Amino acid sequence: MDRSFESACRRLAALGLMLAIVACGPAPPRADFNAEVKRFGEVESKAVDLYNDAIEKSNQGKMDDDEFIRLLEQDVLPDWRALRKHLGEIRGLRGAQARRLELLKDYAAAREKGWETIVDGLRAGDSNKVDEGFAQEDKAEKILD
Repeated sequence: MDRSFESACRRLAALGLMLAIVACGPAPPRADFNAEVKRFGEVESKAVDLYNDAIEKSNQGKMDDDEFIRLLEQDVLPDWRALRKHLGEIRGLRGAQARRLELLKDYAAAREKGWETIVDGLRAGDSNKVDEGFAQEDKAEKILD
């Protein structure tokens, strides 16, 4: 009787373990870090190039504040926000890759905040707020240094 009780306990424990595994589902797939960095680089390069080109045009008097705002709101920020959302959904990284992902997320958030602050300042005619946005951009740059 002892043996059948012991055998039943083992079967019950194995069944419990199997149920726990099924209930939790499979582990999320591990992200392809190199592909994610490449994707980030492509979006970042396009966004920063558009932004820097707009700054240059603005400084040369070839773009007014309304055009600058439109460019940021329609051509830069939507893709940037989608990138930030995607970065937040990446799972399965460990160690140095996980730390690098956190830096990219911090950088992306700081960039977005800077651009939004610049837009808010231009819209309000508040040069101090615009300067605050530029300072946020400088802060973003330093995150990845």
